[in-house]
Amino acid sequence: EVVKTYVALASTADDTLFAAATGDITVFEDIGTTYRDFTLPLSAILQASKSKSSLQKTISSTTTTVTSSSKTKFGFASGQIGNPFGWELNLTLAERPLVERNVSKKLPFASDFSVTSKTGVTLSFGDGLGAQSLSGRSDLATDRFDPQSGGVNPVLGLASGGQFANVEVPAFGTARIAIGATSRVADEMFVDPITGEEHRVNEGVAAYQASAAQVLLTQPVGDNLTLRAGYTFLEETDGVLGVQSTNPEAFASGAETDAASLGLSWALSNRLTVSGSATVGRAREQSADRQMLTVGGNGIVTSAFEAALDVDGVFGRKDRARIALVQPMYVEQGGLNLTSLEVIDRDSGELGSVTRYNSVDGQARKFALDVSYSTPVFGGAGELSGFVRGETAASRGAAADFENLMGGRLTIQF
Repeated sequence: EVVKTYVALASTADDTLFAAATGDITVFEDIGTTYRDFTLPLSAILQASKSKSSLQKTISSTTTTVTSSSKTKFGFASGQIGNPFGWELNLTLAERPLVERNVSKKLPFASDFSVTSKTGVTLSFGDGLGAQSLSGRSDLATDRFDPQSGGVNPVLGLASGGQFANVEVPAFGTARIAIGATSRVADEMFVDPITGEEHRVNEGVAAYQASAAQVLLTQPVGDNLTLRAGYTFLEETDGVLGVQSTNPEAFASGAETDAASLGLSWALSNRLTVSGSATVGRAREQSADRQMLTVGGNGIVTSAFEAALDVDGVFGRKDRARIALVQPMYVEQGGLNLTSLEVIDRDSGELGSVTRYNSVDGQARKFALDVSYSTPVFGGAGELSGFVRGETAASRGAAADFENLMGGRLTIQF
């Protein structure tokens, strides 16, 4: 299998969130009693918090969709739990996202447990499905929140994968307000096949840690249309928008991101549903004191969106098809301030601290068209899924780059 490592500021634009081909850092080499200086690409000290193959990720996310209490849920098991209080208790179990499965001390599956009282107050908590729960979209696959492939609030997706809690209460009229928090610690491990010892995959980078809080307003309009508006606050310990550095002085105080999102879901009929989502965020440094690399200027502005059509009962009563146009997280504007020691006088060799601004809004804007289909098999004991994904990306003044993915999956429950 081929696994790509997503490296920030690398030259391959379709694999990156940041792009700054001219960014570099000065390093020194001792030569006897003196030294020489030379530059390295800034990408040498930066990398994204996770590695994955687009094909692996998409196949992993094409999984069983089950129905419980007239609600479609993403997962391989979901059902109600009886109780003497008259409350509605639901438990959903799902596959943990591919990039989280090798993280040490995590269960191999994700969970979402919800309790709804007679007054309509719903409390949800669990592990691994924070983005779905906080967004009120239990029917969505995890990859739709992924910054590099999905367009549904990828800012929230950066903190999804660990423990979460969410409370939703009735508001004015038919509206509902939800307040929730989710967290993620990504410290991918591998096991030495000879010694059996666990080792970290990225020894030079600390475990990626992020947490997010969200306030979401949901407003039904009639029986078929639902509108959503939310505010997300993301806090990263030592990274910016999922990007970390091998240098401990870079992004040392982490970053904070504010994001606003709008969405809708419109049931055109019992079989057709149109949905859309758009998110705009601004990342900023928590503190710029004595750091080598910080967010510069007025922050880093990002955008993402998705428009999708879901069709139930395409050829049979229980099969489903989906077509979606997606723009994953894209940097609209912003840059990084790099402060490093450089030779400021070539005649005397005097060294000094120099700060340079590197724009990171030059990467290609990527669009993807997703088409997927799933149908139950073996009398409902399994599911057959297939997908086709086409991606196109073009930098300013450059020819478009195209990539196509195709795959399928057979799931059998027992």
